Amino acid sequence: MNRALATDHDIRLSLKEAMSGGHGVGWMSGEVARALKQGARLIDIDAQGVRFLDAAGLGELVACRSMAHEAGAEFRLSGVSGKARELLLLTGLDRRLLRGARRSLHELRVRIA
Repeated sequence: MNRALATDHDIRLSLKEAMSGGHGVGWMSGEVARALKQGARLIDIDAQGVRFLDAAGLGELVACRSMAHEAGAEFRLSGVSGKARELLLLTGLDRRLLRGARRSLHELRVRIA
C-alpha cells in the first residue's frame, strides 16, 4: 500500500512493495500532479519499502521528477536500496533521481556467486 501525506507546500509519498507496470504506476504521478496543481514546492518520495522496480516504475519516477522540475518544485527520492538501487545505478538514473547521490556507475560492485 502506498501513502501520500500532504502539507500546505509539500507532499511526501511513501512507497511500498513493487513499482512495476501493475503496481503503483500511475498512482504516484497522479498524486504528484495533484500536489503541484495545489502549489506544492517539495515532492518527497520515500522508497524505503520498495522491493521491486522495473522499467515502468523507473518511467514513473522520471515523469514525477520532470513534472516537479517544470513546476519549479524540488524533487527528492530517498530510501532506495537493494535491487531497486542497483537498477538506478546501472541505468545512470541515480544521478538524476537520488538526492545527494555521490556514487556513480563505476563505483557499483557486482558480486558473482
